[in-house]
Amino acid sequence: MRMRRLPIMSVLSILTFSIAVVPMLGVGTASAATVTAPGCTATVSNANTASLTRVGANCVLTFTSGSNAWTVPAGMNSVRVLVVGGGGGGGQNGGGGGGGGQVVHNASFSVAANASVSVSVGAAGASPGPTNWDDAGGLGGTSSFSTISALGGGGGGTRGGNPHANDGQPGFTGGGGGGSTTVGGIGSSGAHGGNGHEAGCDATGGGGGGASGTSGTAGAYRDGGDGGNGVASDISGTSRHYGGGGAGGGTCDNSQGQTWSGTPGLGGGATASQSALPNTGGGGGGGGAVGWSLYGGAGGSGVVILSWPGQALPPSSSVPPSISGSTQFGSTLTGSTGTWSQSPTSYTYRWMRGSTPSGSFSAINGATGLTYTLSDDDIDMHIKFEVRASNSAGFEVDTSTASAKVTNLPSSVAPTLGTATSTADGFVFNITNLSSLTSHTLSVASTSGTVSRSADVVTVTSLAGGAVATVTVTASRSGHRDASSTITGSAIPTSTNNVSNNAAPSVGQTPLPRTSPSMAPTVNAIPTPNNSTTTTTTTTTTTTTIPTAPAADPGEVSVAVDGLPIDATVIRSNNQLVIEAGAFSATISGRTAEGVPASLDSDGNIRLNEGDSLVFEANGFNPSSSVEVWLFSTPAKLGVVSVSPTGTTSGVFALPPGIDAGEHRVVLSGTDADESKAVFAVGIVVGGEGGVGTVGTILIASPLVLAMLAALVIPARRRRQKAVIS
Repeated sequence: MRMRRLPIMSVLSILTFSIAVVPMLGVGTASAATVTAPGCTATVSNANTASLTRVGANCVLTFTSGSNAWTVPAGMNSVRVLVVGGGGGGGQNGGGGGGGGQVVHNASFSVAANASVSVSVGAAGASPGPTNWDDAGGLGGTSSFSTISALGGGGGGTRGGNPHANDGQPGFTGGGGGGSTTVGGIGSSGAHGGNGHEAGCDATGGGGGGASGTSGTAGAYRDGGDGGNGVASDISGTSRHYGGGGAGGGTCDNSQGQTWSGTPGLGGGATASQSALPNTGGGGGGGGAVGWSLYGGAGGSGVVILSWPGQALPPSSSVPPSISGSTQFGSTLTGSTGTWSQSPTSYTYRWMRGSTPSGSFSAINGATGLTYTLSDDDIDMHIKFEVRASNSAGFEVDTSTASAKVTNLPSSVAPTLGTATSTADGFVFNITNLSSLTSHTLSVASTSGTVSRSADVVTVTSLAGGAVATVTVTASRSGHRDASSTITGSAIPTSTNNVSNNAAPSVGQTPLPRTSPSMAPTVNAIPTPNNSTTTTTTTTTTTTTIPTAPAADPGEVSVAVDGLPIDATVIRSNNQLVIEAGAFSATISGRTAEGVPASLDSDGNIRLNEGDSLVFEANGFNPSSSVEVWLFSTPAKLGVVSVSPTGTTSGVFALPPGIDAGEHRVVLSGTDADESKAVFAVGIVVGGEGGVGTVGTILIASPLVLAMLAALVIPARRRRQKAVIS
């Protein structure tokens, strides 16, 4: 390969070009790095000495040491800048405090978008160290940003020894304090260091000058001079001082190392023999006397801080939402939105419930306000309050911790309701366990008619004959849940004996004398032994089967299922016979013709008179079936009642006109839940207690009738003594 030889001038030209171009290309400089904070991004040449934070709406970029470079973000044309020079070190041997570094602030420094701006942070003025007892403190370094420079503070003077270090360092913003036999340095901004003082054993240094232009004070007897104050700035998000002068050292040769320090200036200045805080530009403290390890402290390094508006951020929660209020049913909870940054412009709320504090929670329908009243659905659950905070940049959601488990209120006492007694236009009943004198408040409501309450008596009126209404009685008490009971009653039917077409003869009809089985049955014939009766009319003939009814004396009860007796108990309560027999239960009572509950007689029996009514409620019959109601001894079917789907039935039947006085049985005939034949028999008495009655009248009137009745009554009594009527 042939090589071309170049002239000497060409080689020199190439060398000259290389020397000129290499620095322009930035060879050897640190590569760019990116530092970030929420809504903030900065590009610097050395991320190790730069930090970026978000302070409110602003991005704050802080350079802490050495040289660096910052690339101006796109679209930016100005930036807030604070530049602080390094603080001077404190002098040795009764030395003066170091001067504070210069502080330069520019609220709106012009920059060009995408340009690279050089940054330099001034170093701290050095301490003389433990061996250099006659040296002054070192000078603080200069900090800069673009064309802005902040000079370092002067070093504090020393007691003497090195001629070049006797006086405080002059020429910078905060002059160093003078040594004990010297004068303070002169700062360029007029903040001079204080003069030293020496008198016998006392050797004290003056305070360092502050960046604000405040000079340090002179040393005095034992006490070093005070440092001058620095300059306050809030560019970092918190107001603080920068460039304070260090305190002068003060001591006596015989004080065993104790130093009486002056007061350091605000802005990082140090007390005697202490170093100033880094990145404050504060001056170091002056040293103590010879012979003790109390030498002057180092100054504080400088700092460069930039601030500019960051991108808008969605709200951020610093204190989560919370809930206050009792977690008992019916109480009202109040939500607190918590604390949010980034200035939310609106809030929306949701209340949620969950079965466990750490489990999943679901929103409560319609609960979107700051308050929420606990309902039945919340009992044994936990509640949370959710807040969504929004601004132009977006939204954030935060939620309270779960509440304690929601507890129920104690219940009021449920009203106990007596039997509904029918009247001509409604019915009446009693509230047996509560009254207006208790702590409960009672209210009544009816599905139809007009309802009213007087003390413990509830009256329903304005019902048509036979019409039915249901009444709800509610008991309320402060701090308790309401409790209610219902009762259904009816007005007396317009036709008091609504017996079906195949009914047996009415009790009120006068029966004919018994006939032999060969006799043709008449309309009102006594039933034949086959337990059936035939009614003949001009158009139809129907047959009704008379139930086999157990015997029951007045006040007694007999119950049989498929002909087999069942043990039964009778309790007398509220003028009612309350019956329990296996799966059956019933209440039977009387009602006067005026619609008032009839009292039991002195023997505890139901005793009725002509025009009175029988009232019953029963439970345990086959659901959705029917029950026949009969009156014995002469069997007469009073009617048929329906059984509800829950197995309950009830009815009111008036005694027919002309009913004979004496002992009778009310018989309920139907089927049980297994569709087995079930029969109730309850003994009652007709006729006034202690009166003569119809039977007595007949006995007095006619011996012949007496003889006839004796023939009839004795067999009837014997029949009642049997378990079952044949």
